[in-house]
Amino acid sequence: TDLAASFVVATAAGGIVLARSDRPGGSGEDLSAEPVVAEALESEGSATVWRRGQDLFHAVSVPMTTGPELVGVLVAGYRIDEALARQIQKLTHADIAFLILGPTGGRTLSVSSLGSREATLTAALPTLPPLVGNADRPFELALSGDRYAAVEIPLKTASSEAVGALMPMRSLDAEMASHRRFRRS
Repeated sequence: TDLAASFVVATAAGGIVLARSDRPGGSGEDLSAEPVVAEALESEGSATVWRRGQDLFHAVSVPMTTGPELVGVLVAGYRIDEALARQIQKLTHADIAFLILGPTGGRTLSVSSLGSREATLTAALPTLPPLVGNADRPFELALSGDRYAAVEIPLKTASSEAVGALMPMRSLDAEMASHRRFRRS
């Protein structure tokens, strides 16, 4: 598509799927309770994070109208993937992980820029401080024998429900390397 979206969904005015590009024949599903669709049914639309299974998407929704009459909603979803994590890594010079939040506060790794260190991060996730009450607070994390400073930023739906987190992290050992070389000299 010209939108370069991972998927596009068109709903009727009641939020019932008419068509979707990712699942031919996927009509009939009721998305009226999904915040990204509900916002577009009630207002000008939404740009938000949308969790679909174990994937996170940046979703944009707009109402479709004929004159003043609402006839449906158009949603375009852009997968939050490894390519995005690597783009953010290049801009920030920090490793990036996108996490999915479970119903009890546990986290699972969705995608990252860590490459072969992903397994180490996955093993460390249960030891992280709880996201609730600690969002945006730096903490230390050990990955593959390297110490990192990290922070978690909640990713919220249009209804303000946290469904994921962005976790940028920088290696403390790499940041301190020039200082250690200077001290040794």
